[in-house]
Amino acid sequence: MLEKSSREIYIENPDLFQCSWSSEFDVPDWMTDYDEKIAAYADTDGRMMSAFHRGDTIYYPENSIEAIISAMKMGADAVEIDPCLTKDNIVVLMHDLSDLSSTTDWSVKNGKNGLPTSKKVCDWTLNELQQLHLVRKDGTLTDYIIPTFEEALRVCNGRTKLMLDKEVWEWNSDVYPLIEKYAAWDTCIPPRTYGFSYKNNIAEAIKTASGVSGMYAFEDIRVSSCDEWKKSVFEMNSSKTNYIAYWPTLRVTKTLIEESLPGLSRVAGTIRIFGQNHSSVGGNETASHWNYLWENGVNIVLTDEGLNLQKYIAENFEPTKY
Repeated sequence: MLEKSSREIYIENPDLFQCSWSSEFDVPDWMTDYDEKIAAYADTDGRMMSAFHRGDTIYYPENSIEAIISAMKMGADAVEIDPCLTKDNIVVLMHDLSDLSSTTDWSVKNGKNGLPTSKKVCDWTLNELQQLHLVRKDGTLTDYIIPTFEEALRVCNGRTKLMLDKEVWEWNSDVYPLIEKYAAWDTCIPPRTYGFSYKNNIAEAIKTASGVSGMYAFEDIRVSSCDEWKKSVFEMNSSKTNYIAYWPTLRVTKTLIEESLPGLSRVAGTIRIFGQNHSSVGGNETASHWNYLWENGVNIVLTDEGLNLQKYIAENFEPTKY
């Protein structure tokens, strides 16, 4: 009988993965408590919550299972990932699905040992893709390989939520069967670009199959008029789906908040509001800015500075009661 690889061992039990930052942050127990996270999502004007952009990309390659585990062990309330399909229709994680050279050692391996020459994920099988190794954003080559969505689901089920980006895969055929397989009913937040009715149908199907009504979804809020904000949030809160209001802008800045205060003040505290402010789009990722966002109602933040955000949350907020 073959022994399991070290990778398979820590996918099966993420507690066994030794994180690079472990000496830098003593994570409070409540930050990794999934029940606390569920209560926090439901507390619309509660503590600041974190969403890690492609996992913990400070220490590990983006969209790697190691980056996801690291984010989870830091206490991330969600991890944003980028599912896409291989040539043999397996869902893997890769942001730039048309350029494998941007995050792997494709440039030295393509065309060799029977591997494809294409840079597109869809032209490679899972077995071929997993012969590539991932690189960190500073260009450092690692031993880590491209993970499957199934592996991410196994790791995060019952521990944190997965925010799914892109629409190059099908919910019903590619994602839902795995949710059903692992009973991961409330783990995935579907793409915000799905239509309102479709997201409601997904939530209803999950509730019918499992009795669980804990699935969350995004719906955009608009900045054009105060009345539209309030009407949009009322529609979200009146549905059978648990909604998070998504501010559909590249960066939620102080200037944007000040311009939007008439609308924001009408809905802040009535629904969780998600803002993009990660450093890869030039966002301001400092404690003072996070505090400004929270004071004005933006209480879920997408971050590239996961460790610093977790330290900020631990220092400034109490756990949600449940």
